[in-house]
Amino acid sequence: MNFLFAFRAHRVSKHYINETIIPMLFRKAGVSTADVRGNITSHRARSTIAS
Repeated sequence: MNFLFAFRAHRVSKHYINETIIPMLFRKAGVSTADVRGNITSHRARSTIAS
């Protein structure tokens, strides 16, 4: 499988993605990390794209 976030051919943990990468990307974009439904996580982002 190919993963979007990997380091040295190993998948990056969901905790690291949700606690570090997503907030960093949102800060750079100037977007809030939460909305009416709560914090944006990797799972919420995936389900948003699917619908």
